[in-house]
Amino acid sequence: MSEKNHRKYRISLLTALGATLAAFFISAIWYMAFGSILATISDVYANDQNDYFLWIMLVEFGRSFVIALSLYYLVIKFNIDNWLNAVKLGAFLWIFPFFILVGSIVHEHYPIALALIHAGDWLVKLLVISVILGWRQQKISNN
Repeated sequence: MSEKNHRKYRISLLTALGATLAAFFISAIWYMAFGSILATISDVYANDQNDYFLWIMLVEFGRSFVIALSLYYLVIKFNIDNWLNAVKLGAFLWIFPFFILVGSIVHEHYPIALALIHAGDWLVKLLVISVILGWRQQKISNN
C-alpha cells in the first residue's frame, strides 16, 4: 500500500471513529431526554442497569462504529463528496431500522411510543454520522 493510500485509510478510520463518538454521545443525550418516558413504557428502562452499564456502553459504541464504517464505505463507494449528499444517504438508510421497528410493532406488539423513540435515535444517529463523513469527504475532494 502506498504512503498516500495508507494516509487516506488512516484518515478514514479516524473520521469514522470521530463520527462514532459523536453519534454515541448524541444517542446518550437522546435516551437521557426520553428516560422518564422510557421508564414508564418498558420495565427494561425502569430497572436499575448499573450491573452491566459498562457492557451496554461498549456494545453501543461497537454498533455505532460498525454503522460509521459501513456508511463511510457507502460514501466512498458512491463517490459522495459533500455533506448534503451524505445526509441524503443517511436519511435514505433510515428506512431500514424504521421498517424493522414497524415490523416489531405489528408482529410483536412492541409499544409504538418505544419504537418511535428508537426510530428517532436511529435517524439522529445516521444523520450525525452522515454529516461528519460527508463533511470529511468534501474536504478531501476540495484538496
